[in-house]
Amino acid sequence: MRAAERDNQIVLSLPPAELLRISAVLTESLALSRTEFFIRTGCSKPNVEELVRLLEDVAEGKAQEFELDVPAGVEADENTRRPRR
Repeated sequence: MRAAERDNQIVLSLPPAELLRISAVLTESLALSRTEFFIRTGCSKPNVEELVRLLEDVAEGKAQEFELDVPAGVEADENTRRPRR
């Protein structure tokens, strides 16, 4: 894998097999509940599920490129039983 900063963005360059391995690591963390995923990562589980799907599509040649916002999760949405105020 190669990482470089260009125009205040990080650009990763890696072969499809490596991308699939990284995707598999992300997928493992998705076994958590949505609330637990948010508590551990600060991310929204549905956003990361979409990221994994898109990464796999690129690695498998189903897509050439994509753009996706992966913002921090909003606690009131992700942890509906006990959101902090």
